[in-house]
Amino acid sequence: MKKTCIQAILFDLDGTLTDSSFDLMKGVNLMLAHYNFQPISYQQCIRFVGDGIPKYVNRALGASVHQNPDVEIDPEFLKQAINLFREYYANHLLDQTRLYPGVIETLSKLRDFKLAVITNKSYDFSLEILTRLKIVDFFSLILGGDSLEEKKPSPQPILYFLDKFNISPDQALIVGDGQNDILAGKSAGILTCAVTYGFRSETEIASLEPDYMISKFSELLSLNCLT
Repeated sequence: MKKTCIQAILFDLDGTLTDSSFDLMKGVNLMLAHYNFQPISYQQCIRFVGDGIPKYVNRALGASVHQNPDVEIDPEFLKQAINLFREYYANHLLDQTRLYPGVIETLSKLRDFKLAVITNKSYDFSLEILTRLKIVDFFSLILGGDSLEEKKPSPQPILYFLDKFNISPDQALIVGDGQNDILAGKSAGILTCAVTYGFRSETEIASLEPDYMISKFSELLSLNCLT
């Protein structure tokens, strides 16, 4: 595949490249069990992820203890809970986390493009997952939610990438399953592609009006901006 108007493709991680939902749920429920709190459900888990670990843990605690994921948890207790979650999650990082179908085959056909991962997941976990799933070498840059001062939906990570590799906004595309990906892409002035197989419903993601929508990772290869 040859480069045309697009020179760079930026990928979200959870819900886009990998299905990490069961391990994320296991990690947070082990943390909740430590405090004798009720576990959260799978549907709650995938609804709560996407904004980084602190938000995920806060929402899980809020839902479990107060039946309200938007409750602000005491900062000191939240800090302890986050550390405990990180410990449990690190021990179960790849128990069930898998690449979505077609990821390796598709990335192999996109080697002419500058590829990067921009995720709100912490950098250390992201790097380990990408490394152990043997796709880390496809990417020129990996940015976690703690890599810069701001994370998605801020455009800062995208703008950092564009500046680092001297790529203009009209030459880049972001691929993701969530609101943060599409909003960050639009704010940065790049093309956006939503995947409908991830953690958000097709209706929810369509309401954000991305430039493209795909139901399989391999459908990337058919986008008119890449062919």
